Order: sequence, then structure tokens, then C-alpha cells
Amino acid sequence: MSRLFLCVTVVVTVILISSARAELKTKVNTDKVKTPTRLKISAKAEWESPPPPLVVEVSIVGKQAAEATSYGRLKVSKATSADGVDMKLKQLMGYGPWNDPVKGYVKIDRKDIHFNEHPKDGVRIVLGFEHPKGNVTKTGWIEGSVELLTGGDRKIVEVRNLVSQFKKTVVDASLKAACVEIKPTCRENDEDTTPLHREGEQGKIISVQVTGKRENILELDLIDKSGKPINTTKMRFQEIGGPAIHSFMVPSADVGLRITVVIGSKTVVVPFVVSGVKIEPWKSRCR
Repeated sequence: MSRLFLCVTVVVTVILISSARAELKTKVNTDKVKTPTRLKISAKAEWESPPPPLVVEVSIVGKQAAEATSYGRLKVSKATSADGVDMKLKQLMGYGPWNDPVKGYVKIDRKDIHFNEHPKDGVRIVLGFEHPKGNVTKTGWIEGSVELLTGGDRKIVEVRNLVSQFKKTVVDASLKAACVEIKPTCRENDEDTTPLHREGEQGKIISVQVTGKRENILELDLIDKSGKPINTTKMRFQEIGGPAIHSFMVPSADVGLRITVVIGSKTVVVPFVVSGVKIEPWKSRCR
């Protein structure tokens, strides 16, 4: 793991539900909290809809963050309100067993502008906390760390005629080096021998089971027989502790799969602190 350190200042932007904005600088104990060299940290906090959990977004910018492919292993060692009341982490909507930043890693999708838009030159981490007891108007001290996976070599693996590989593990040196296993499968019934299943009136779907270090998979895309990408609907399922299942709507049975993996990425540990953030009371948007 990379552990190059540099003292930085944390800038906290508070965004209220009512769209009022305020910006302030917070004090950081730079003798105790240090971040990897060339990385800067900022954050914002807001109340969500009632019962309002507290949402804190921590933005990490810099060369290593801009090149990161995943983040995870999130740890919060201390989180209190200004009155010293402990604040407990809360899983927010949009996260699940396939993308839990605490237990594993979350892929950094810079094309996603709906759920968690990342800075162009960095990564945004979203923390959720249960509503603290009492009239909380300011955070006390939120301290933790997150791991970034950055660098490495990118490899592309193409599997033609995916149906013919049904229930067979794809054999490829790059997938093995990335510690990933890919197997076309059935989404709902392991005993089923039919690779394509009808999904309502929309057409048929084909599913792929992914096991191993899923954080090393950057892209999974359907391709036609000539190798061109197919623009289609993608779905993802996973039971807690089980493999991830990716399902695709297919226009025909003659489709393939393009898998982009990263091999040999490095882990950068980034500590962060947010202190003394003013929190305005939650206000309904309904008028």
C-alpha cells in the first residue's frame, strides 16, 4: 500500500436542502491527520428527506485520485456531533451488496451523473449517518480513511458466441491475472439449461456470473459478431455474500462479451477529517 503523506487543509461546503449555500474553513489537526502527497480533500454535508440522515460527501482530488478505478474499505474511526453525541454510519439508498464501500470496493464510474458524480480530477465518497439524538446543528469530528485502487495495466478480453459458453468458465490469462472468473449462467435457477430467457415483452436476456476480485473489472459490454458494442439494457443482481450476476437484453443469440480488466493496481490509503461543519435544520421542499 502507498503511504506517502502530506499535510492539507479541509474545506467544507454546506449545502442546505433549501438550496441556500454557505462555505467555511474548518480546523484540521495536521499533526495527526495526513494525506498522501499531491492529494487534496474537501467535503459537504446536508440533511436528506425525513427522517433526515446526515449525508457527508468527501471529495478527494489529485493525480492519484483522478487515475483511481475503485474506492472502498471505508473506515470511520470517530464521528460525533459538536455536543459529543456519537453518530452511527447508515447505508444510503443506491448502495447494496454489490457496491458496499465499507465491506469491499465500489467502481468509479465517471459517466454516472445521477447517483454519485465524481470530480473530473478526483473521487467523491458519500457517507451517511443516522440522525443524531437531540438538536444537532454542527458536527464535532468525523475521522476515517478510504482506499483508492489506482494504476495498473488494462486488458481487454473478448468472448465470441456467448451462448456456446453457457455454464463454462471463460479461460483467459488476463482474467486469471486479474483474479476474476466469468461464466455465462442463468439468473434465477442454477439447474436451468437454457442460456436465453424471455423477459416480458421486451425480448430475451443472457446472464453472466462474476466471481473473484470484481473491483478489477472495469467494463462488461455486449458485442455483436463483428466485435462492435451493442447498446442494450444492463441489470445487476447479487445476494449478500454471493456472486454478482450481470444480465443483458439481447437482440439475438449471436452475441459476445467484451471484458475490460485492470491488473496490478496499487492501493493508496487516504485519511480524512471533517470538523466543525455547521448543519442547518432540515426544511421540506414542499410549499
